[in-house]
Amino acid sequence: MLRGPLNGLAARLIIGSVLVICVVSGTVLWQVNRDLTAQSQDRYAEQVTRARQQLEQQIQIDAGLRVTGASVLAAQPTFEQALAANSPGTLLGIVAAYFSQTTLPNAGASGIHVYNAQGRLIVRAERPSGIPPTTVVPEVVRVVNSKQAQGFVRQDEGLGLAVSGIAPVINDAGAVIGAVEAISALDNGFARSEAAVIGLPISVVVQGRLVGTSDVEAAVDPTALTEQLRTDAGAMPVYLNARGRQYLMSLITLRGGDGSALGDMYVGVDRRRIDDTVASTRADVLRSIGAGILLAVVISSALAWFTVRPVRQLVRAARRIQDNDLESPVLAVGPQELRELSGTMDEMRRAMRMSRESLLTANRDLALRVTASTQRLSEVTEDLDVWQGIVRQLSGEAGGGLAGAVEELLRLSWVDGAFIGVANETGGLAAAAAAGLAPGTAQAVLDVARTGIGGRPPSEEITVPATTREPSTARLAAWLIGGLALQPLITPDGIAGVLGLVSNAEMEMPPLRRELLRSIAHEVAGTLERSELADEVDENRRIAEAVLREMS
Repeated sequence: MLRGPLNGLAARLIIGSVLVICVVSGTVLWQVNRDLTAQSQDRYAEQVTRARQQLEQQIQIDAGLRVTGASVLAAQPTFEQALAANSPGTLLGIVAAYFSQTTLPNAGASGIHVYNAQGRLIVRAERPSGIPPTTVVPEVVRVVNSKQAQGFVRQDEGLGLAVSGIAPVINDAGAVIGAVEAISALDNGFARSEAAVIGLPISVVVQGRLVGTSDVEAAVDPTALTEQLRTDAGAMPVYLNARGRQYLMSLITLRGGDGSALGDMYVGVDRRRIDDTVASTRADVLRSIGAGILLAVVISSALAWFTVRPVRQLVRAARRIQDNDLESPVLAVGPQELRELSGTMDEMRRAMRMSRESLLTANRDLALRVTASTQRLSEVTEDLDVWQGIVRQLSGEAGGGLAGAVEELLRLSWVDGAFIGVANETGGLAAAAAAGLAPGTAQAVLDVARTGIGGRPPSEEITVPATTREPSTARLAAWLIGGLALQPLITPDGIAGVLGLVSNAEMEMPPLRRELLRSIAHEVAGTLERSELADEVDENRRIAEAVLREMS
């Protein structure tokens, strides 16, 4: 009685379908397993490599930020005066206030150090406090000799391995009277902060000793490190032991200012994550294959011919996913069971596509953040360069005086014109120097400022983003002035004049630009004060000479 059914077409199709599906499934499983393992290894290796590159860029950015912070503090006149007077108490107060107010990101232990011109420590303000070093810091000596602010990775006796930015303190005579250092340790706090950003554990090893880690259980075992492993991990991600587990890791060699290796920073991913990813995907594939075989047997028993087409479509869909075609949908066809299987495979396809898109989005966001950080650093560098140029012009080093100072202001990307107005004997304001403006423009602005802009006298800081929106400055639009910023030049005797910046379009004045304008106005006011004192000295000398001639 069984010979007929077994010899029938349905039975043959069932047996043939089962055999074919088993063979195809085994081939697919073998291929998928091999490809998944290789792809997972490559994907996580790329992730580790990108994380290492991101850390390298972050260390460079941190060094640049510390250079900027140190340069800003070194440029403060009160700080320079206290350093010139060798007043540790005053210096400590200034440094402590600056350290508590600074916006520099300090993930790890950080601080600000002040050195004399020989590179010896004067003041140390840091969190937490450490033992002051007793030796001269070579990096400080290098900065003092070069007169250029620089960023380093160096070994500090108090904070250990740290990112440092050192700026020289130069007096009005152009001599280096000391240096100031903004420093942040590469410790557990730094490792935890950066690990939270990149999503991978970080370890810092110095001379065979673990000095910083984001995760104690994922920390690198320094005793297991060899020179060969360090060389291999510096070239590409390799497997290293960490607390009895294997991690796919890569390293960054942290080098000092002289190029010597100070330590290594390791970033990696637990191998169990790679194995779990492969196992999870393999299980999904196995479940899908098992369901396909079961459905093929059940449905082929009733309608063998009806199951051929849906099964083939599912196989083709599996091959598309295997070939990384995640855009083509898995169509739901055939009986309900096959439709459910199709839905499961389509959900897997969508999940894989979303994972790929999420990774691409994360990469784009990272690129945008790096671009924004670079742009902010470029703006700060531009401001510092212009400020230094103005100081050289006013100090006589470049010989330009007030005219040279306003020419330097035109190097700011957001400034189209600049002028300096000085107070005359009648109480008015007269243009002493101007650049980038049509003849008469500076005096026209000064005349408007003298009568008051928006109810504010020229003795106050005045910012007009758009002159056409302010009734008192509307007539300045005829001089092609879109935005205006005025800063009073204050001396001990009162208001010596006004420093003005002009833009053709609307002008934005964020806090950093306002601080730059105040610093420049302070330097110009100091120059006017020194010039007035020199004139008084010359006048007194001429009077004395005249009296002597009369007496003779």
